[in-house]
Amino acid sequence: DNVIKTIFTSNEAEFVSLAAPIASDLKNTQTALSASIPMTDLTQNRWTKTDSDAYQNTRFFNQLFSTVQANILKQTSAKEQLKAAKFFIEVMKECRTLGDYN
Repeated sequence: DNVIKTIFTSNEAEFVSLAAPIASDLKNTQTALSASIPMTDLTQNRWTKTDSDAYQNTRFFNQLFSTVQANILKQTSAKEQLKAAKFFIEVMKECRTLGDYN
């Protein structure tokens, strides 16, 4: 919620500066989560087992996606939804720049 509040107190020109640290944190989180996955989770198809690191990694990013959706959809007007969507697109662009494609 603090991120969304910050979005609405900023103008869209500030989105890049706001998105960059979030993208960096996401990249660091993704790297740490991916590094924690043992090879056996992948070679033994354990990504569907709820106790596996691969499953937890996938679950984290699914929850992140759901959070982004919810933050866009809970806005009360189409203008606010568009602004929120534009912000998250900037975060995605920053992630892509950092080589993080999750």
